[in-house]
Amino acid sequence: MAVSRPRGEVSLKSSSAKAFTLAEVLITLGIIGVVASLTMPSLIANHQAKATATKLKKAYSVLSQAFAGAIDEYGSIKNWAEYGDGRAYRDKMMENLAHYLNISKKCTAAEASSGCLAFESGAIKTLSGELWNLGPQTIAQLNDGTVFLIYTDASGSGWVMVGTNGVKTKQLGVDAFLFRFNGDKLVPFGATAAGHHESFEETCKDKAAQSGFGCAAWVLYNENLDYLKCDDLSWDGKTRCD
Repeated sequence: MAVSRPRGEVSLKSSSAKAFTLAEVLITLGIIGVVASLTMPSLIANHQAKATATKLKKAYSVLSQAFAGAIDEYGSIKNWAEYGDGRAYRDKMMENLAHYLNISKKCTAAEASSGCLAFESGAIKTLSGELWNLGPQTIAQLNDGTVFLIYTDASGSGWVMVGTNGVKTKQLGVDAFLFRFNGDKLVPFGATAAGHHESFEETCKDKAAQSGFGCAAWVLYNENLDYLKCDDLSWDGKTRCD
């Protein structure tokens, strides 16, 4: 008597599938590892550059707003203190700005010279690797960890350095960037409004005199640090390495 197959029952047939050998798996993983080792450093560097540009933009915005608020309250920067002692002038500038900033810690010029908010490396280097002697500048740290220091002479002219890496900041053009007081505005070094000796071409791109002074405007506008990787960039032309 024929036996009927129950509904839904499927006949199983033997089948064979070719599997990867251990050698093939290892070769594939090796290829992936080589590709990753070649691409990861570039990806990491690009990510770090983008993060630096973002931090610098935020610091520039915050400081510009603080200067605008302090100027509205105290008048022109040159009226914030009497001419004479440059240290007293920058301390007064920090005092006025502090009302418009979220500062976690600040040090007068005298306190900074005694190690207050000292950079971990002990000094900042230029982009060419030379030590840059900052001297006793008035310095502060924002709540997000960014540090900035102020230099002024007795007439109120001077500059601000922003350290995007906090007290671990080490090098101009890498994690330290300069801004000039241009009247009552804060202007990034390397912008057309800055002095000619602070231009991108002469003090950031040029390897022979690479102080790093003129890198701030480039990072703000182009959002990269590609001048560290290639030397054929120009302010009005090529803005990224190939």
